[in-house]
Amino acid sequence: MVVAGLVAGAAIWVVTAALLGTADQVPPGAERARLQMEAVRTGLAAGAGAGAAVGLLLAFRRQRHQEIATALGDYDATERRITELYTKAADQLGSDKAAVRLAGLYALERLADNHVSHRQSIVEVICAYLRMPYEMPGEEAEPQVAHAAREERQVRLAAQRILNQHLCLTAAAAAVELPLAVTSSKLRFWSGISIDLTDAALIDWNFHGCHVRRATFIRKRILGGAYFGDAVITEIAVFGGATFTGHAWFTDATLGGDAWFLETVFASDAIFRGATFGGRGDFTDAVFHDRVHLEGCRADDPARPHVWPPGWLIDSSTGCLIHAGESPAAPEVA
Repeated sequence: MVVAGLVAGAAIWVVTAALLGTADQVPPGAERARLQMEAVRTGLAAGAGAGAAVGLLLAFRRQRHQEIATALGDYDATERRITELYTKAADQLGSDKAAVRLAGLYALERLADNHVSHRQSIVEVICAYLRMPYEMPGEEAEPQVAHAAREERQVRLAAQRILNQHLCLTAAAAAVELPLAVTSSKLRFWSGISIDLTDAALIDWNFHGCHVRRATFIRKRILGGAYFGDAVITEIAVFGGATFTGHAWFTDATLGGDAWFLETVFASDAIFRGATFGGRGDFTDAVFHDRVHLEGCRADDPARPHVWPPGWLIDSSTGCLIHAGESPAAPEVA
């Protein structure tokens, strides 16, 4: 208020002085006195207006500061709450009870759904869980060990389903269209995610239609089939040293960056029909125990130093892969 008073006083002095100077130019008499009184009244009114304007400005600034402080307080409270929930869910993943671990996974899923900025870190936690050692016990295992392994299998399948449902555009879109009686919540697509499943043990891995930035599957082991059909990996995809124990389906997949399959082991059919390689395709030292299907595959840049499976070549004119011995397709004549 001191500032408002100073501004009001300055306004009174300036306006009154200016108007009195004008009044002094009138010959002495009743008219000059009237003008001097008007000058004083006008100066006082100008000072009051200036003081009110400054007061309003100061009040606005105080209100703005209060709003910012409230917003920051709310943000801090929200972040603290998220951190608490995140920490609790992560702790649940370390429980020796399968039901508690499942609860931790679904708590993380809800957090990622509601807080976009935390999605990548939550995906990293889920991937870290899948990277933990896992082995199915043999037939001679003790009943308690076998039971624990079956429960862990269900937890891992749940973690895989969470990734598939939220990284797959078609799954998320379908869930939005389902009635609430069918789905308890609308799935949200998590865009711009990278996944790292190095050394992971995956079970019947379903990555069909998923869209991610980067995918790392170094030395991972897939028990059962692996489904990458229609998947889109916009940047690098690394499968070095991975083992596919069942069929590996990459039908119509889009590998936008370099795709590395160095020393990858395919125990059954490797099916890449219709796949697109946006960068370099490298199958150096890959092991194929069954058939390789690259029919309809295409490389966007045939000049790159690709390394294809034995028996497959690239048609430099079209970028399409052909089996050795086949004749390149004749170019279409307009």
